[in-house]
Amino acid sequence: MKPFLAAAVLSASVMLAGPAAAQQAGASADAPEVATARDVYTAWGHDFQLFQGTEGPLNMVTGARTCAADLCGWAAGLHVPSGAKIRSVEFSACDGDATQELQFAFLRGPKVPGEPTLLVPFPGTGIAETPGCTTFTATLTPPETVQNDENAYVFIVNSTPGTDIEWNQYRAVYRLP
Repeated sequence: MKPFLAAAVLSASVMLAGPAAAQQAGASADAPEVATARDVYTAWGHDFQLFQGTEGPLNMVTGARTCAADLCGWAAGLHVPSGAKIRSVEFSACDGDATQELQFAFLRGPKVPGEPTLLVPFPGTGIAETPGCTTFTATLTPPETVQNDENAYVFIVNSTPGTDIEWNQYRAVYRLP
């Protein structure tokens, strides 16, 4: 296409479709990804299933879950659209116990038999540290592109029994393509 004709086609597309189409029409293959939306998927404590240990009483004010005996483990699935790019995960917990801690992980497991991949490998709230109530954030580098037809995505929470140690939600921050 002749340069003048190419410029005319681009100008016409700007007038007919507006600035967004012009940016797309003039974008190169090496241009950075442009996200069209940002969202957060929240899995609340009641969305998780206890798979190990003995659960303590639910905190009726915050909805937080506690571990009463042994090592407790909970799991919940992540439900976001295929193609979404998970940028980070956030875990909300309270740790006022100097000898016990909470651990959280995020993993991708294939839907056919195979080993899961830890995307966020079990960071803890800290045994000697007592950060109080806070949100722990782990950034995924690079972001994880969700492929629901091939994989399942799972949040895991492990807790030792203790005093003043509880958790209530897990979030995935993602962008739609």
